[in-house]
Amino acid sequence: MGMTTYWIPIWMAMTIANGVAIEDKKVTPLPALDVMRGQNSFATGPDIMVIRDARGWASLWSRHMGGGLPNTAIPTPPSFNFEDVMIVAITGGETYPTGDYVYESGRAKGKDALIRIRFVTSNQAAVLARPYAFFAVPRVEGEVVIETPTGPKGAWAEKKRFPKLGKN
Repeated sequence: MGMTTYWIPIWMAMTIANGVAIEDKKVTPLPALDVMRGQNSFATGPDIMVIRDARGWASLWSRHMGGGLPNTAIPTPPSFNFEDVMIVAITGGETYPTGDYVYESGRAKGKDALIRIRFVTSNQAAVLARPYAFFAVPRVEGEVVIETPTGPKGAWAEKKRFPKLGKN
């Protein structure tokens, strides 16, 4: 038995190879590289922030840890290289019942990013809490859009938009 060779015209091979839109090849995942979350933030909320510099991170960390409260020592914030990462921070203010923020997905298209975050209520005893989550993700210089679901199984909707970084 011999091997049969099939010839595909070059235009057909190129059509098959180019079935994926060129734009799709520029989409890269933005995973959560580090996650800090809990139920007791002193940062006011609810709020969503994108922090791309050490000064902004130190300011948020101070508020989060109770800066301004009497006799409160503020530990040094975790260190990040802001040339490579940015922090997506979400604070819930006082919430009832308790829950956690879950980083569903992040993706970059060119210099812009789309990040999806969901709040999942816990099955623990219902107590008043101040939940927070800080997600370190790969840095983008462009616009960042944060989406949250409109309900437990609802469609994703834009919650907040952050402009691209300008030239200083």
